Amino acid sequence: MSALAGTAVAAGVAAGYGLLARRLDRWNVTAPMVFVAAGALLGEAGFGLIQSPAEAHSLLTLAELTLAVLLFVDASAVSLRRIRGAAVLAGRLLLIGLPLTMVAGTLTAAWLFPGVAWWEAVLIATMLAPTDAALGMPVVANRLVPTRIRQALIVESGLNDGIATPFVLVAIAAIATKETHDLWGVHAVVELLVAVVVAVAIGWLGGRLFPLARERGWTSDHFATFAVLALALLAYACSSALGGNGFVAAFVAGIVFGSVSRHTEAESADVAETVSVFASLVVWLLFGAALVGPVIRAGGLLLPVVFAVLALTVLRIGPVALALAGTGLRARTLGFVGWFGPRGLASVVFILIAVTRLPELPASAPLMQAVTVTVLLSVLLHGLTAEPLTGRYGRWINAQDGAAELLDVPHPHHPRRGLLHHRG
Repeated sequence: MSALAGTAVAAGVAAGYGLLARRLDRWNVTAPMVFVAAGALLGEAGFGLIQSPAEAHSLLTLAELTLAVLLFVDASAVSLRRIRGAAVLAGRLLLIGLPLTMVAGTLTAAWLFPGVAWWEAVLIATMLAPTDAALGMPVVANRLVPTRIRQALIVESGLNDGIATPFVLVAIAAIATKETHDLWGVHAVVELLVAVVVAVAIGWLGGRLFPLARERGWTSDHFATFAVLALALLAYACSSALGGNGFVAAFVAGIVFGSVSRHTEAESADVAETVSVFASLVVWLLFGAALVGPVIRAGGLLLPVVFAVLALTVLRIGPVALALAGTGLRARTLGFVGWFGPRGLASVVFILIAVTRLPELPASAPLMQAVTVTVLLSVLLHGLTAEPLTGRYGRWINAQDGAAELLDVPHPHHPRRGLLHHRG
């Protein structure tokens, strides 16, 4: 199928979903569910209308840019106040929970899949370590959920993909070359430092110039919205070109931009959000066509399904419980935070990077199966449970007098719901 024909199919599915979005929401059917299912049906494993590309470069580029813009848009609504408010919980989740998740995932993959090399097990675990708050948007948008819990989940989701990226790339390089670079840790640190420096510069400059341009009449609201989109891509591209981590740069730039502009430009992110949300839905469509369909057709999914269930439960909830021990949070809260760590676009981007750099990787490979099945189950299960479990938990925790979850924290700008809700 040509690029134009593929675009037409994606647009047709998007239009169809748009007509039924509210009704589907009532049934807890999310946009990613619809687009992944449509992709699987329209792909090579289904009707064959969307051909899985022999080279995933175009799909990879789209996925990377989409993730970068989404990170910037979400982060611009976070602000430094939210990070300060979530510092304790998010810090524990990132500095303790994330490494524990990677280690536990590596050991489980090496034990469960016969013949899988250690670096392949590391790659499976690191690709599935980041979370995607968008797949459980009701969790972070529902005010019944205590502010500090929502903030912690948002900050964790925004940062953990950037933290995991160096580990993913090192594992891919080790598999491709059959040897490890002795200085990979140094390179990872350099990537993060470059990303932060670039992001702070671009985010601060944009946060200063945008309000100034509005005040002096140099720009209009219409074009300012597109400038925000350009700012997100600028942070990602400049950081990547200079050897930094583009995803971390996009997120940090969004935080700095939102904090410096004091959200006077929050509405300018709407167009960027609209564009990135549509692009993310295209990625989900292609994920279904290029990965889900072929993996399901390859068969032999018993062990991948077992791993996926473990990855979404024990291998997530266990590290979260250990990371948050001593914070005074109730057991039900630990389970709630642990469960709502969906695997989404970051994991899709990572598996696409792997497909691009490891071209001999078959659809039947444990790596392909484990990551694809885990993301697929996450899209389904977290989409179905986000709304009902969030409401139930919110009502319960607000009835607990003196609960640590209800401690006052800075109450920042509330994240936009609209399209973000349909993203997850």
